[in-house]
Amino acid sequence: MDSRLAHAVAVGRHGTISRAAEALHLSQSAVTKSIADLERQLGYQLFNRSVRGVTPTDAGRLFLERAQRIIADTAELLGGQSIADPYAGVLRIGVFPGTLEWILMQPLQWLVSRHPSVRLDLVTGNKVQSLRMLERGDVDIAISIEPVFEGRAQLHYERFGSLEPLAFVRRDHPVLNTAAPVNIAEYPLVLPTEVWEEQALRQLESSYGGDLDTQCHKIANFPLACKVVEASDAIGLVDKGFAETAYFRQRFSILAGFQLPKREVCWAVPKQWTVKPAAKALMAILSKVHGKHEMVFDIEDRAAPHERQ
Repeated sequence: MDSRLAHAVAVGRHGTISRAAEALHLSQSAVTKSIADLERQLGYQLFNRSVRGVTPTDAGRLFLERAQRIIADTAELLGGQSIADPYAGVLRIGVFPGTLEWILMQPLQWLVSRHPSVRLDLVTGNKVQSLRMLERGDVDIAISIEPVFEGRAQLHYERFGSLEPLAFVRRDHPVLNTAAPVNIAEYPLVLPTEVWEEQALRQLESSYGGDLDTQCHKIANFPLACKVVEASDAIGLVDKGFAETAYFRQRFSILAGFQLPKREVCWAVPKQWTVKPAAKALMAILSKVHGKHEMVFDIEDRAAPHERQ
């Protein structure tokens, strides 16, 4: 492995070349030359320099993330753990968007209880980042809605459940006291930071005149979104399964007449990479937990953060 990767990661971790050199047991000039050689070969800067130290550039941050994974994979491969225990090591899971993380609550509990040698590394990102990470092998398995993976010949994906988004409001919302058709554009909508499904995006843009950025809240955290809905006339979005729980019905009301398209949820892996045993185990657990294509809700896990806010 190119030693310059370790040098760059050390500089990024310690924030100065001098501290990185000390940790690496090298001279400061040797580390400086190593980073300069690497940047020259890459054709872009990894770090912004200042009198206080160094900070990664945007491109440098992506490079360092990948370099760290390469170093970890190399250590795992050479350590012989995969022979003694095929489940040992890091399982990198991409969840796109991050609002789908709750889907993994029960499956990951099962996974680590059955295979305690697994070490989890969960990452999220936007649409572009998600596909880049998956195709490059920066994540071992990705969870997202089906349109994200469609048309990608280099990926293998399978459905394991479905989501049906519904609109909800606080129980004393003024819209519930009128028989007139609801004009959803009269109220702000609480959306995740990015709408991933194109059909849903077109529907929302049609309702709000294409001006989602100024008329809607963008909140990825579901418990926090619930608090905003409870405290205002905002309209939130919730999965049908969770909306049918007693916990949810006690606090909110479903807004009839407005529904977004049903979405199939899938796991995906890059075809060119050998699938890790831990990833295969997670696939099987996802299918078992959500096997009827209706998402299973661990109500205590999902409700607790909301109650603590």
